[in-house]
Amino acid sequence: MKPERDVIFWLRWVLANALGEAVGLSAVLLVGFGVLGPRLAGLTGAWPAVIGLVAGVLLGIFEGIVVGAAQGIVLRARLPRLALRTWIVATVIGAMVAWGLGMLPSTLMGAGAGAGAGADASGGQAAADMPEALTYVMAAGMGLVAGIVLALPQWLVLRQHARRAGWWLPMNGLAWLCGMPIVFLGMGSIPAGANVWQALPIVVAATAAAGAVVGAINGLVLVKVVLVNR
Repeated sequence: MKPERDVIFWLRWVLANALGEAVGLSAVLLVGFGVLGPRLAGLTGAWPAVIGLVAGVLLGIFEGIVVGAAQGIVLRARLPRLALRTWIVATVIGAMVAWGLGMLPSTLMGAGAGAGAGADASGGQAAADMPEALTYVMAAGMGLVAGIVLALPQWLVLRQHARRAGWWLPMNGLAWLCGMPIVFLGMGSIPAGANVWQALPIVVAATAAAGAVVGAINGLVLVKVVLVNR
């Protein structure tokens, strides 16, 4: 394989992931920030967490379609037998499961808080007192798990078309371990009281940067390990 072809593929992969997350993930976060958040704030008990869980899973479908399409178009240049629809479906499944697992802790805590105002107050105080460094450590851990979950359905497809596809799982976990804190940093940079339009450029920049980092890392394993003999 010519190095120039590898570099071009890698750059296209990085761009596809950056654009895919800038559109797909930004839409999910902005809907949560500007639409769901204000409307759920007035609800009590476990309803905000439950509705947030359902909405997160459903919004994961949109992210999966956008990111899966962007990735699949680039990937098919090296794996022409790979069906674009199959890759998109695999990405959608991974995104839905990852969002579901990511929202589950808050759903369970919300259900527990619904049993009494004291639990809700203590939970809110604990979240407010969480050190910033710990927030990013938790974001990295979340990214590691989510990255592997996202990659699992894709790996089931990828292994049918390429050797050493098993490397896709740990490398995607590593990629999101590095990318997720960037998303959290962006969301944390939104000024208090900002509306959706004010938050839009920050969210898009953060998700595009995270997508580029993710694509740069897992794109290396595609070029150097998985697709090396293609």
